[in-house]
Amino acid sequence: MKWIRLIFLIQLGWVSISNAQTADTSLGTSTLREELKMIMTTLKETHPGMNVFGQQKEFVSNYHKVDSLLALKDQISNIQYYRLVNEWLVNLQDGHFKFLPQHKNYPFYFNDTNVLPLIVRFDDKGQLIVANMENARYRGMILSCINGQKAEHFIPQLLKNMIVDGRSEAGAYSQLEQYFSAWYADYIDNPNSFTVELTDAESGAVHSVNLIGINYDKWKELDKKVGFLSAQQAYTIIHDSIAILRIPGFTTDKKEMRKFFESAFTDFKELKIKHLLIDVRGNEGGYDRLGKDLYSYIALADFEYYKHIEIVFKKSSKFTYKQHMWVPKYLSLLKMFIKPNDKGTYYFTKHNNFGTHKPQKNAFKGNIWFLQDGLSFSATTEMLSRAKADKRGQFAGTETGGSYKYDCSGTFVFLNLPTSKFTIGIPIGEYQMAVPDDNPRGRGIMPDLKVLPTVNDITENKDVVLEKVLKQIESKSLKVVDSR
Repeated sequence: MKWIRLIFLIQLGWVSISNAQTADTSLGTSTLREELKMIMTTLKETHPGMNVFGQQKEFVSNYHKVDSLLALKDQISNIQYYRLVNEWLVNLQDGHFKFLPQHKNYPFYFNDTNVLPLIVRFDDKGQLIVANMENARYRGMILSCINGQKAEHFIPQLLKNMIVDGRSEAGAYSQLEQYFSAWYADYIDNPNSFTVELTDAESGAVHSVNLIGINYDKWKELDKKVGFLSAQQAYTIIHDSIAILRIPGFTTDKKEMRKFFESAFTDFKELKIKHLLIDVRGNEGGYDRLGKDLYSYIALADFEYYKHIEIVFKKSSKFTYKQHMWVPKYLSLLKMFIKPNDKGTYYFTKHNNFGTHKPQKNAFKGNIWFLQDGLSFSATTEMLSRAKADKRGQFAGTETGGSYKYDCSGTFVFLNLPTSKFTIGIPIGEYQMAVPDDNPRGRGIMPDLKVLPTVNDITENKDVVLEKVLKQIESKSLKVVDSR
């Protein structure tokens, strides 16, 4: 299980949920520097992947820079503190890691009543395109300026605040476009009204438009009208020999999803499907065993899945700031499965994804395309890592949001910071897949067929990735193509 436990803890009330925080609350920096120390100390005591991508030196260096900046002031607002610390924590390069102010609507931490009233998507030129706003006249235009700040300045500033696995570029871009209005308020500016410049993609004409902020519910309504990916697991036969298997998440009831896999792949075999498109775009993970179960239906031979799960502690009683922490009680029941290793840390030795696994009797043996994007993450990227290592198919879309081979996830421990009231969520397991180290360390799984949408694709809400894959199949061309 990956991020599902976080939702459970939010429901229990451990992760504080309230109205969006007041951005200008003044905090004393002496106590904030102690909080900073609490974060670093707790990470060292609990986080297993602080150097999995070679990031530790930079992470420690930036910690001291943040501490020095806080030492220069007596007071700082809570939003300034959040922005300062978040930019440091990005260097941990752990997409599962959580840094959460009190909030009601994720991730509208400091403003959920007057946010930028538009939905944007990146096009194939890296431009932010208006995918939806109340005035349909401006759909398809380039968002080139907000309140006097040009896009070439605020886009890099926002990207460097996206907490992603390793150095996944697509992961950062996908997160940014997913909640652009929230991130703009969290990391750039928090006004009630906006003057934006929208540039016509064809004529180059610039329109200056005054906008009043909208609340979260109205923003959500705008967002719902953008997108074409189904939120339901399903399979579709679109040709005598082609099927599409849509898996939006691994969060469905495990028994139900296993029955779905069995039914789908039985049909694929009976219908003699030759080409299978497995669509895991937007699939941010869930139950990690389900990723392995899916792979067992496409494996051509026996396979290994997890190599090990590494943790850095066995007893939570020794944590320096345990009075400010929540640690799951069941960890004490699992001590018999925590064994020391020769690295000075520990391996967790009990998981259904360990060992050698066999293909299912009705496993698919034909050609496979995996449709992926920057939100393909966690348990999804684990499954894709196994498929990539086995050369089990071709990959279309963008780089994945999750890193190849490695992720830090599983159970979380939480640290509640006493002054800012922010919450730190730390995954305690470093999961390593039983695959070769033949991908750039810290990057996601790269596509064989790279597909990014044009302005027209965004305006028309077209599934250009699916279109191009189908054309590849129809033309019987399986060569690697870079389509931009």
